[in-house]
Amino acid sequence: MEAIRQTVKVKDHKISITLPDDFNAEEVDVIILPSKNEEYVIPQWQMNVVNERTEKYLKNPIAITDFDDTMKELDTDFILTDEQMKILDERAKEDRSTFITAEESLLQIKKRYEL
Repeated sequence: MEAIRQTVKVKDHKISITLPDDFNAEEVDVIILPSKNEEYVIPQWQMNVVNERTEKYLKNPIAITDFDDTMKELDTDFILTDEQMKILDERAKEDRSTFITAEESLLQIKKRYEL
């Protein structure tokens, strides 16, 4: 499969893409995404909660809460976005042999966000 990635300017809600001479496909799929690579920013309060929970977990990893129990403890205002539900659905379809422990996940989050 050939793939070409280009950043092009939008003018009057139109774009023009010039393909290389050696690109011989007669039909192509076009996916248009904004080129701004804005990363999702995690609010400070969420980072604080992760820090607090990580500390509690590392002190006593046996005292973990079941997912369903955790969901019951959350405020009733807690609603997943469509994007979050899609991510969770895709994750649930993955091969369980590739899963990492909660502890490893928390350590990766702490490292990535310098918590």
